[in-house]
Amino acid sequence: MGRVLAFLICLFSLIAPAQAHEIRPAYLEIIEQSEGAFQIAWKQPVIDGRRLVVDPVLPETCTAQTEPKIGLLDGAVVSKWQAQCDMRSGEIRISGLERTLTDVFVKLVYLDGEGRTAVLKPASPVLDLSAAEAAAAPAYIRLGFEHILSGPDHLLFVAGLLVLVRLRKLVWVITAFTLAHSLTLALTMFGLVTLAPAPVETLIAISIVLIAVEAVNALDGRESFASRWPWLISFSFGLLHGFGFAGALGEIGLPDRAELAALVFFNIGVELGQLAFICVLLALTWTLLRMASDRLDTLRRATAYAVGIAGAFWTFERLGTLFIA
Repeated sequence: MGRVLAFLICLFSLIAPAQAHEIRPAYLEIIEQSEGAFQIAWKQPVIDGRRLVVDPVLPETCTAQTEPKIGLLDGAVVSKWQAQCDMRSGEIRISGLERTLTDVFVKLVYLDGEGRTAVLKPASPVLDLSAAEAAAAPAYIRLGFEHILSGPDHLLFVAGLLVLVRLRKLVWVITAFTLAHSLTLALTMFGLVTLAPAPVETLIAISIVLIAVEAVNALDGRESFASRWPWLISFSFGLLHGFGFAGALGEIGLPDRAELAALVFFNIGVELGQLAFICVLLALTWTLLRMASDRLDTLRRATAYAVGIAGAFWTFERLGTLFIA
């Protein structure tokens, strides 16, 4: 059992260097500025220091009017240029997308304010401009699901909640957390509240450390506000985590004329991913208890310490980023 616990601590600690709330689709924005003249922005993620080898191929009628201006923004390569096009027909294709696991969000806005949005996937990397527009909002379920499972800081906070509260209180605590982050996500995406991303990410890391400390205190029999009112703590920190979600979703934005639906679908995807993670943790716990049923407290304590180690790593890392900035 000791080896199992050591493995758990190492596993949680090794994911600490991962960047929080990784959201890795590419984004193609095409805005008509005058009759037939379009401003094009192509944003693609950088993963492990390398950009994905994927590029947009515009309709054959398009002629570049300016050379692309290339820069880095928030860990992504951004290219901007102007082109003369007929964007009412033909197709937009993403070359090389079929060799990746990445989605591409496409936003096209015409001079009259009309437009269309689409999500291109490796299995379907082509947007037919003459075809009827398909609803992009449901694709945000997958985006939310993938986002939460690639956001280790949020998942470790949930793991800390699982240690802090008993199973009978878990539903209320997770529900409070869900309501809170859904609220701040909506407020931020509709422009009602804004917070700078760097301080938010730092505070999220601190929240992970605090929930780990409270979990250890509860295991030691020291009663605290968090152990008495865990749903209030989860709601308060959930508000903070919602700003983290909003920062990630803001990289892509919401589809025109379907903002509310896309936001709801994104939240559904987040909750599905969160429930999947909780089920895996509970299944793992049940399996380990079958191996050593008398070591539940040891297992919970090891998990709490592992969560705290990861949170502390992120805290110092992000504090350093704040001071450098």
